[in-house]
Amino acid sequence: MVVEHTSKAYRPYASELFFSSGALSEISQIFSNKWIFTGLRLRFDDGPYNIKSLLNLFRANRNKINLRYIEIHITDIAPGIKKDLLDFIREFPTIEQLDLSRCGLMDDDMTIVAEMIKASAIRCLNLGWNHINEEGFSQLATALSREHWARLESLNLTRNSIGDLGGLKLATCIPLTNLKTLLLSECLMDELSIVEILEACKGSKIEVLDMQSNDVGSTNSILALKCFLANSRTIRELCLKYCGITNDGVANITPAVRKCHTLTRLHLQGNHDMTTSAVLQMVNSIGHHPNLVEVGVCGCEEPYVTGTLNIERKNARLEIWVTQRSMLAIVSARVIKRIGCKSPLSVLPTELFRMLQIMLGK
Repeated sequence: MVVEHTSKAYRPYASELFFSSGALSEISQIFSNKWIFTGLRLRFDDGPYNIKSLLNLFRANRNKINLRYIEIHITDIAPGIKKDLLDFIREFPTIEQLDLSRCGLMDDDMTIVAEMIKASAIRCLNLGWNHINEEGFSQLATALSREHWARLESLNLTRNSIGDLGGLKLATCIPLTNLKTLLLSECLMDELSIVEILEACKGSKIEVLDMQSNDVGSTNSILALKCFLANSRTIRELCLKYCGITNDGVANITPAVRKCHTLTRLHLQGNHDMTTSAVLQMVNSIGHHPNLVEVGVCGCEEPYVTGTLNIERKNARLEIWVTQRSMLAIVSARVIKRIGCKSPLSVLPTELFRMLQIMLGK
């Protein structure tokens, strides 16, 4: 068992208590103290213990706890346990965060998940790394009213194959304008749903948006992304790794990135159709962005990040994750500009070229 609390020892109010798998006797001993838990976090892992008995123990001590967060990582939850969890959540309407990631949830489980959301005041919902497909997520999206979904501030659907049908339900049934975090990595969505989601996010409160490994590189998706960035006043982190973005795509969104002053982190790694010259143009364009502190880019010649380039500015340092070839091109271009040389990289003076190689550890 792992028990953590952020209050000082022997204080009557503990601001957070974290339970992991452990013997009932150990957990009972915790409750024997005269603490009142103003914020409680429960985590269940695969382990040799009886969940039903644990839930009953918490029920018996409900006058001591204010349950806020439930995190469940059981790879194969038995149907009976799902019903027990639903009944338990109904008895604790203070629950604000529900983490059901990596639980092996499937389409048939979405009815119970919908009931869990209805029974509580959930603001953060994590369903990542499950086996939820188009039909399952569509069922979940339509099972709840917009009022229930409007409470959400964070939604994680990472690595669920919700596809275009699920993506369209996400855009039309859930008020995305209230979300602050939306994680949709590897959801098998194409241009149709991507465009609708980005349209629905226009003018939203979203601060973190992860679209990794979806079809953001298509022409209409890029235009929708450009429009989203132009209208966003809150976005801080944008992940577009492995999205099939080309030279034209990055050229299209670069002006919007430059003007989106709330953006602090941009991830473009794995877009193998971007050439080193496109990377160089983008870096030169966003180098003076007032708040960017981290950018990840790769040219198609070398698909993996191999180093970082730091650009010092007045307010913050911009760290650019690049390949060695891209870094060489960027550094060379800056040196050429500094010494007033108009020669292309291939005809740089031998001494200068060697100096750049040394800088890169080659």
